[in-house]
Amino acid sequence: MSNEHTTNQPEDCASMFMRQFQLLTDNPPMSWQERLFRDHFIKNELPPVVDLPTGLGKTMVMAIWLIARSINCKLPRRLIYVVDRRTVVDQATDLAMKLRDRFGKNKLAISTLRGQLADNREWSQDPSKLAIIIGTVDLIGSGLLFSGYRSSYKRRPLEGGLLGQDSLLVLDEAHLSKPFEQLLVGRKREGGTRENGIEQFQSGQGTPMKVVRMSATTEGEDGNRFKLEQTDLNDGIIEKRFKAPKRLTIEPPAEKSKLNDTLKSAAIALARSDSLKGKRIVVFVRSPDDATKIAESIRKYESTRNKPGPFADSVEVLTGTMRGLERDELLKKKHVLKRFLDGDEVPAQGTPPVFLISTSAGEVGFDLNGDHMVSDQTTIDSFIQRLGRVNRRGTGDATIILIPEVIKRTDKDGKPRKLDPLEQAVVNALDLLTGQSDLSPKTIDMLKKNAWKDGYVKACSPPPTMVDLTDILLDAWSMTSITEPMPGRPEVAPWIRGIADDLPQTTMAWRAELDLPGFDQLDLETIEEWFDTHRVLTHETLSVPTSVAAKWFADRWDHLDDTQKSEVSSRSIIVDRAGLKRVTVKEVINQVGRKNTDSIRNADLILPASFGGIDRGKGLLDAEAPEIPKDESKQSAEDRAKALALGQAAPDVADEHGRYRELITKPEDGEPDIRPIGSGAKPPN
Repeated sequence: MSNEHTTNQPEDCASMFMRQFQLLTDNPPMSWQERLFRDHFIKNELPPVVDLPTGLGKTMVMAIWLIARSINCKLPRRLIYVVDRRTVVDQATDLAMKLRDRFGKNKLAISTLRGQLADNREWSQDPSKLAIIIGTVDLIGSGLLFSGYRSSYKRRPLEGGLLGQDSLLVLDEAHLSKPFEQLLVGRKREGGTRENGIEQFQSGQGTPMKVVRMSATTEGEDGNRFKLEQTDLNDGIIEKRFKAPKRLTIEPPAEKSKLNDTLKSAAIALARSDSLKGKRIVVFVRSPDDATKIAESIRKYESTRNKPGPFADSVEVLTGTMRGLERDELLKKKHVLKRFLDGDEVPAQGTPPVFLISTSAGEVGFDLNGDHMVSDQTTIDSFIQRLGRVNRRGTGDATIILIPEVIKRTDKDGKPRKLDPLEQAVVNALDLLTGQSDLSPKTIDMLKKNAWKDGYVKACSPPPTMVDLTDILLDAWSMTSITEPMPGRPEVAPWIRGIADDLPQTTMAWRAELDLPGFDQLDLETIEEWFDTHRVLTHETLSVPTSVAAKWFADRWDHLDDTQKSEVSSRSIIVDRAGLKRVTVKEVINQVGRKNTDSIRNADLILPASFGGIDRGKGLLDAEAPEIPKDESKQSAEDRAKALALGQAAPDVADEHGRYRELITKPEDGEPDIRPIGSGAKPPN
């Protein structure tokens, strides 16, 4: 259907959209989805901000783009969907794969820059093909700045060019990624002028990237925001979800030492209540350690030596410090998580209770649907996101229990203490919530426009310090053929994440290659080629504060016996920051023992699998974990590593069809040979 035909016959266009949307998604479009298609996408007039309440299917913008692109070839051919939560990336990938199955597998490429799919490179193999690329802020942002994390220097210019040209970047939950948002679109200065972002720098060059931000709290002129209109409330689904009742009770503040027990007791009281319908109870806390302790306490409730408690098998934990593998497995568990992920379930009276104890990892975009919620106190933007995980379909009447923590106003000498910005934002948020009895999306929308208008920003999470983008920096980062450190070319992280007061992070993965004889003798260029071919998948990694990693290293070393220490002390740890470098296990142990964490600060580490120290069931660091982590891919790391260490051929990880992309051989006295093999080839014996 041509653009002229679309313009002249809007009724036919609307009918076509409804039919195609139903075919692609199995559901009729909501009224806002039809409006976004009709008034913006087919006219090539994309709104800078899409401001919609949670639970209204914002990820369906992928389907809207796909239908519109089939009749409006001026729309970008690549849709980049970015969200700063791993679980949401996975759910968006599931939707994209469903769209491709319905649209035509040969017509649409789907790539995920996260998880087990870990960039299958479909999107870059044929740049002329329509593509949906889904990823996190870090991987998309670094790619745009020619510095793709986990990409070789040879691929970085290709990725930067394709991401930045003929693309529509949709930033979901933009308020959570303020530095990245500024990187994309710039920011307003005093007097109304705007500092440039990538979108402005590309103006007039080729087919520049376009950006749509999806958030209710991000910057944008009110006249250009796409929002719900009064007519949308005639849509029964929208009306039900917009008015979904969420009854708030604020309990007396609890001392920090008693907060976890108070949260646990409130959750159990909800589970025991005879008057409440539905027993999917989500408990939100800010600390991963607190989440683990509360979960264990609920499991042990009323247990005895000979008999487990009533909730022993009814609790799961979701935190951002879990290894991706265990997180992926957690989301597949039927007993607990399936109850929360089945958003259309209408729980019956007497349904057994289940508990999900979560940090911010479960706050955003995740299609998690609890019946009731218990929460510690947090900033107003975070609390609203938590509310979005409860009664999402408007089919129940949610009870929300908020338990603040006592904030000390004096120091140890009894003198008045000035609150830090985060503490003050938390206090301001509690002031906004005090006196509110119902926090439906409709009520929150009204409060933000009226009663909360002047105090809302002061109650939100303080943004990190953000740095400006310049054309000189872009030029420096684009010089990817220069692989050594270069003056005037800093690391890109501050432009993606900002300069935060947060603790430095360390990301770790365990690989068996590092345990085999000969690996230590390889030069760093060969090692980079190896890990570019056999990439470290995001689901193999976990991230923790560097101080936590340092303590774990020391504790793990102390837990090893003398034989184990002798075996692993000289083995390599590969450190990836500005570039690869190699240190030994013993060197890292000596450094952290002297309280020197420079070698692991804000670094990606690849550890020898024999070092161990991870709880395989929970995906959390455990210095006493007895099991050595094993590679979870379809072909063992030991077999892959033979190519380098033993001179034998080894297959790469199989794709979903059981095919292998390449064979790698390492001659006795030569360079590794990487060569493609035919489709359907079998791995060597």
